[in-house]
Amino acid sequence: MEFRLLGEFQATHDGRRVDLGRRRERCLLAILLLEAGAVLPADRLVDLLWDGQPPDAARASLHTHLSRLRALLDADGTGRLGVRLFTYHGGYGVDVDRESVDALRFQSLVGQADAEADPALRVGLLRTAIGLWSGPLLADTASESLRRRVGGKLGELRLAATERMVDAELACGRHASLIGELTALCAEYPHRERLHGQLMLALYRCGRHADAVAAYAAYRTRLADDLGLDPSQELRGLHIAMLRQVPRLASRDTAAPVLVPVPAQLPAPASHFTGRRDALKALDQLLPDLDDPAPVVLVSAVAGTAGVGKTSLAVHWAHLVAERFPDGQLYVDLRGYDEANEMEPAAALEGFLRALGLEPAAIPQALHERSALFRSSLAGRRALVLLDNARSADQVRPLLPGSAGCMALVTSRDDLTGLAVREGAHRMVLDCLPEPEGVDLLRAILGPERIAAEPEAAAELTRICAGLPLALRVIAERAAGLPDARLAELVTELGADPTRRLDALDVPGDPGLGVRAVFAGSYRALNGDSAQLFRHLGQHPGAQVATATAASLTGTEPAAIRGVLHRLASAHLVERVAADRYQTHDLLRAYAVEQSHEHDSVETRREAVARLLDHYLHSADAASRRLNPHRRRTPLPEAAPGVRPLEFAEHRDAQQWCETERANLVASVRLAAEHEWDEHAWLLAERMLDFLDLTKSWDDWLATHRLALRAARHAGNRTAEASTLNSLGVAYLQLRRFEEAIEYHGQALVACRDTGQRYLECLVLGNLGIAYREVNRLADAIDCHQRVLIAFQEMGNRNGEGRVLNSLGLSYLSMGRFAEAEEHCERALAIHREVRDRRNEGTSLNNLGEARRNLGHTAEAIADLRAALAILREVGDQGEAAETLDRLGRALHDAGQPRAAQECWREALAIFTAIGDPRAEEVRRAAEGELR
Repeated sequence: MEFRLLGEFQATHDGRRVDLGRRRERCLLAILLLEAGAVLPADRLVDLLWDGQPPDAARASLHTHLSRLRALLDADGTGRLGVRLFTYHGGYGVDVDRESVDALRFQSLVGQADAEADPALRVGLLRTAIGLWSGPLLADTASESLRRRVGGKLGELRLAATERMVDAELACGRHASLIGELTALCAEYPHRERLHGQLMLALYRCGRHADAVAAYAAYRTRLADDLGLDPSQELRGLHIAMLRQVPRLASRDTAAPVLVPVPAQLPAPASHFTGRRDALKALDQLLPDLDDPAPVVLVSAVAGTAGVGKTSLAVHWAHLVAERFPDGQLYVDLRGYDEANEMEPAAALEGFLRALGLEPAAIPQALHERSALFRSSLAGRRALVLLDNARSADQVRPLLPGSAGCMALVTSRDDLTGLAVREGAHRMVLDCLPEPEGVDLLRAILGPERIAAEPEAAAELTRICAGLPLALRVIAERAAGLPDARLAELVTELGADPTRRLDALDVPGDPGLGVRAVFAGSYRALNGDSAQLFRHLGQHPGAQVATATAASLTGTEPAAIRGVLHRLASAHLVERVAADRYQTHDLLRAYAVEQSHEHDSVETRREAVARLLDHYLHSADAASRRLNPHRRRTPLPEAAPGVRPLEFAEHRDAQQWCETERANLVASVRLAAEHEWDEHAWLLAERMLDFLDLTKSWDDWLATHRLALRAARHAGNRTAEASTLNSLGVAYLQLRRFEEAIEYHGQALVACRDTGQRYLECLVLGNLGIAYREVNRLADAIDCHQRVLIAFQEMGNRNGEGRVLNSLGLSYLSMGRFAEAEEHCERALAIHREVRDRRNEGTSLNNLGEARRNLGHTAEAIADLRAALAILREVGDQGEAAETLDRLGRALHDAGQPRAAQECWREALAIFTAIGDPRAEEVRRAAEGELR
């Protein structure tokens, strides 16, 4: 059966119209169809059908209308029309194929168009969607008041879809064919600014510049006369750009102005950049024209010549042309030659998507989905993507933009032939600096007087370094730190033992000239503490290290280690990137590892790793205790001597540290698991759990705990295995992958019983009950929770008792047993206040408010939910806060406060969307003004 609501209300079956009774019955069915699958309260239906003034017998009339509709929709009792009216908890709804309702199909097509990167395909989808409208919503059935109340947002979506369709047509270059349509639309909607901006743009692109400016003047006058307003800043900016005839306006990528994040991630350009004139000119010639497909430009050195200056050239040129890419410049160091910490494409895409405005939890997990979302996010934008230090074509491909006007610039030690063959990359071989340019670089750093005093030595230094800018810069900086030394002494020192140079940086045909001698010269100039720290930094699993971490790594006081780090930074063996934070290039860290193996015993290296892991473990423990003081934790082994873990005074300090050290914490779990530090691996993952839970960082949660599970099993530690299985189950619960959650919790339960871990068994059983509730196994859920409740009461564990009472309340809510839900949530709330567990106090208030709302105690529900929201915001629990906002919106709606309800739903929608929660769609309907 097909239903047409977008115009005259019609129902057809097998091409024949179906009589749906009287006008009010048709209105009732239309209201239910607009909310297909949802339950609408009887009071709301009565209010809509009688326009807020129902007669005394309205409820009885409603039942009569519903009975007639049922009879009309299933006259022969076979259900062949495929439409079923249903009743649930005093409300009513309709089950129907959503594709059979034109209003729902319209919304689906618009959603598909929004997700489509190709503007031509977007046009087709949006034209089809808009074509479903044949007149006003329910033109011959609904009153104007009813139409406004149930379809106001639908009408707005129709107009918004029209604007998006015009944007897509403009992106396809069809500006000429749009002018007539846009002129009519502007006349119909004289105050709709976006339409007027689109008309201006279409006229401008047709070469009708004067008409475009005149269209702006007419709109500005009309707006001032009718409303006393001026055009927005965006439209005024478009007008000014037209007056100036800015070239970008002629691009079909330029639609109506939209505010979007503009990332500017380029590192600072290298100081004293010299030479490379031919290379810079060649890159300029590869700049894309506005209509060109996105080129892929590869900057590659001769094989093996790391340090040739690929990054310096790429960053320098990118800054020179940044204004050609007004929608942003993205940068990532792929660390392609650091085998332990090579940047995965998925991780690089996560960083790019964050920079483009997406929340972390809204980013999909699969690599191909992230890559597609990245290309979609760059559609219609002019952006430069700089992919530095790539190892392979496979590492690069997912990171390439697909839109005309974007450009990818890739640096690599490899020639990446596959990228040139398959993607048509333009290959550029970057040679070493010729001698004159090498000397120029030394002159820029050391000053002209010093080079003039020893020109032969300067030229010889350039030759010894094979013209490698990295080597030249390091040598020059070292010489600058020794103003009384002669350059000839450096020439002698660096030329004396070429075999000590890093093998990977040997120049083909002359392997004695490499960068190892440069590093060795700087290293030999270090005092004992500096040299020891440099060697130990090779044990660190991440690119960046904090001062406090370096102190623990060496067993040194933090105040003393700052001076050591400063000396290393002065020697350019580390780089200061923030206050008390340093990073090392992957080649320098490789050199540090080499030196450590040469100078330190196996026991010394192992002790350094032990201190490092203990530092992260005990600091993460302190953060975890601040984030969640009520969690029962596995006792930690005593930290090694010399370890000085951090402490955190405030919740926000702990969370900020976890965020800053996130990559290092994940890398440390991996280091521990891969080198059989099994206890550290699973304990560190356990201590990260509260942070990962608060931030909904599911990628890191799953990665660390899978490693932890492997470590626990390798060690034969069944207790650790049970705890880690439980944590993985919770992650899958939050990802709404309930069958996997049940599987992991089931395995955890067996491990708990094998080891007699009664408390942990209670946690697992409680989580299993939650999973059962989500898959509608409500009796099993109640059984699990009741068993856990008895166990916690026997243990005297008040906090656990409160949590399971809250879970029971939720299960009773799901069963519609609202009085029992209220009772259990009240008991949970009292306990959480007693033990001062703020987070669970907020959760209990949230569920108590929902129970009271369902009982009709609206004022109490609103008070409970507002109190819950304040607490959950205080502790940073975004997911629970969003659920509370959704429920508060319902309570306010029940109380006759629709505007306040809308605000709650909008905020809930923003959070749910950000964390990728499937409940976002349900809240979206409320936020758009549709009644649930």
